[in-house]
Amino acid sequence: MPTVSFLYRSRKDFAPLTMRFEHKAKQYHVTTKYPVSRNDFKTYYRKKNTKTGEDKIQFRKAQDFFYKELNDIEEYVLKQFYKLDDESIISKNWLKKVYDNYLNPGNQSTESHFVTYWFDYKIDNHHKFINSNKTYGLSPDRLKGLRNIKEIVIIYELERLNRKLKLVCSQSMFTS
Repeated sequence: MPTVSFLYRSRKDFAPLTMRFEHKAKQYHVTTKYPVSRNDFKTYYRKKNTKTGEDKIQFRKAQDFFYKELNDIEEYVLKQFYKLDDESIISKNWLKKVYDNYLNPGNQSTESHFVTYWFDYKIDNHHKFINSNKTYGLSPDRLKGLRNIKEIVIIYELERLNRKLKLVCSQSMFTS
């Protein structure tokens, strides 16, 4: 019987959780993109509600908020496991692919995670964007500026970084 659990495996006060998938005495771990504070994890994860009155309601609301995303991830991973024909393919890579598919449903292109993709998108779809005159379409000078900035980014990627720049979501899922 497979189980999915979440662990806080960091010394920092705020870090992403680690998902553990256990099946047939084997464990596989993947770091999630679900950041949480150490205090919230200790307070709300698998704790019984021993509070009374108004405190009990507040505790339950906070615990429900905490579990919402974790339950969705757990349910998705278990569904993918039960769809398998051959259990021998289960590995850390399998778990990582399942989690990536959870985050990126429909196998969307990972190209959209790069900065240059969005420059191309804005240039190609310029007729869909509202300009300063409150009409649709970007001016030729604005398009030229976007192309120039894109070229500067490409040069920076090739000469300095030797890799593509990725976009990172700066909003945390949990607020204290």
